[in-house]
Amino acid sequence: MKKGFIILFLLFLLFNMVGCTSKLHTEKRGNESVTSVSAEDQAMNAIIEQARGSVDEFLKEYNNPSSNCTGFAVKYPFDTDPGSESTKEHIWLDKIEKKDGKYFGVVNNDPFYIKGIKYGDKVEFDINKISDWKYVKDGLLIGGKSIVYFYDRMSDKEKKEFEQEAGFKIKE
Repeated sequence: MKKGFIILFLLFLLFNMVGCTSKLHTEKRGNESVTSVSAEDQAMNAIIEQARGSVDEFLKEYNNPSSNCTGFAVKYPFDTDPGSESTKEHIWLDKIEKKDGKYFGVVNNDPFYIKGIKYGDKVEFDINKISDWKYVKDGLLIGGKSIVYFYDRMSDKEKKEFEQEAGFKIKE
């Protein structure tokens, strides 16, 4: 997965634990942007609950992948730095591995509100506290409900650009 794709499209999958409005808020820094979602957004909360409830489905495929499956990743909520607009930043982790009963993944984008981790860092995470999971099978996104959440809010032009950059399609 391209780093540019992550920065432009998946970085904005930040889940704002401070705000109480259902409106999306976008913050820009140079060429990068992040869109926050209210902690009270029922659709996003349902996505997180569904991801946690179906993690065994992800792990089953991850542990015995079909030859036509790629792009395995989980999204994990990290605490943000003090003084940030948000208390959590949800970051995609790939290259998932389990060692001695613990899960590790590689940070797949530069965090927006966390200085202590960066793109490419290997981090430990609790598989039961993920906020999303995904993989690509035969060119179609499997899981990735938080991606679909934002995709559904894009214009047709943005959807086309997203799919070209992402390298997968989303079933509608």
